[in-house]
Amino acid sequence: MKKHLFIFFYETPDQRVDNLVNGFDEEECMGVFIEAETENAALEWGRQVARGHVAALYEAEGCSPGYAWNEKDYANWIETNLAERTSPQKLSRLPTLRLGQFLEPERRRAAG
Repeated sequence: MKKHLFIFFYETPDQRVDNLVNGFDEEECMGVFIEAETENAALEWGRQVARGHVAALYEAEGCSPGYAWNEKDYANWIETNLAERTSPQKLSRLPTLRLGQFLEPERRRAAG
């Protein structure tokens, strides 16, 4: 299985309010490795991970369940230029997920 680095952006509950009220455009960025045979499979599963991550953040804050991460609204991709973009030390701290696995609650809290 090959490891693919999935990168995604999202708004935390506080950022969403600030962005709406003040016209800001703040977002968080997160990366996770997805073990998958193909880049496309990793991208599709990464989008599920992003949805689950954001839903859990909003649920933990008691926010409306009507808000959901949507890949059409937030940047997301499989990063292919790892050496140019980040250090090996940072990459070693990113979680690795298999298809079907979601982030653990402590990972969601640390990232949010």
